[in-house]
Amino acid sequence: MVTLNCPHCSRPIAAPAGKTGRCPTCKGSVTMTSPAPQPSRLTTPNSRRKSSQMPLIIGMVVAAIIGIGTLGTVITLAILGTPDPPEVATVVPAVPETSSAPEPAPSPPTTPAPTPTVATPIITTITDALTPEPEVWLPAGELIRIDDVTVRIDKVTIGNVPLWRTIHEDETESVEKLLTIWVTVTNTTARKKINYNGWMSRRSNFLDIDAALEDDVENRYRPSSFGVTTEVLGTTSSASLYPGKSLKDAIVFELPVGGAEYLHLTLDRAAWGETEVRALRIKIPAQMIVRE
Repeated sequence: MVTLNCPHCSRPIAAPAGKTGRCPTCKGSVTMTSPAPQPSRLTTPNSRRKSSQMPLIIGMVVAAIIGIGTLGTVITLAILGTPDPPEVATVVPAVPETSSAPEPAPSPPTTPAPTPTVATPIITTITDALTPEPEVWLPAGELIRIDDVTVRIDKVTIGNVPLWRTIHEDETESVEKLLTIWVTVTNTTARKKINYNGWMSRRSNFLDIDAALEDDVENRYRPSSFGVTTEVLGTTSSASLYPGKSLKDAIVFELPVGGAEYLHLTLDRAAWGETEVRALRIKIPAQMIVRE
């Protein structure tokens, strides 16, 4: 084994004499030539001990160089003091530096904001008005869609009825306490005008537009009227109802007996021009009646 400097990069290289190869550092071509013979020296026990310690010392130096990372590639050749076969040079690559920065944490899944809900009124749709027997009574307080209109019972009261006298143009009230059913009617069409004539209008008798009321034990109650020149205050009993427009009307009956659990109200659909025989039937629970 011989050691010499690379003629290209001057780095030390150890290899068998007479071999031709490439420098591990610069990859240049190098031929290992034997150095001039040196006079032999007497080998003493101390020299043999020093010779046997050389590989250990060289290994420690190489380990220190690798630990501080100053060399990219180190070639270690253990030179033994005995005439053993030549050892193969070991090339130790430098450990590449790695980034210690942690990987970014994955973004948490996004949850879409809940869509706010909007309360809508309960709508009962009647396609042909009213089904064959057995009779169906629709609950009061709900918005009932039938034909070209919607009908809703706003409230039911017991007390003196507020009135408007058209001739005197002043307000008054009924002498007796009566049952009043307050109704809202709306034209749901886009282009159709409805000629509305309510169940207490002046033309209701002529047009045969009736309203009927009975309780759960089949007591029937007569409607009350106040004459041609007197109307229930704040209501419209006859008008041209244009698309999308609404009006307030009222139907007045004599007082029901005490203890009734519910009332059945029957309204002719002729009030908005419908000619069907079947009427609109609404069930009014006793809890809905308010005494004023």
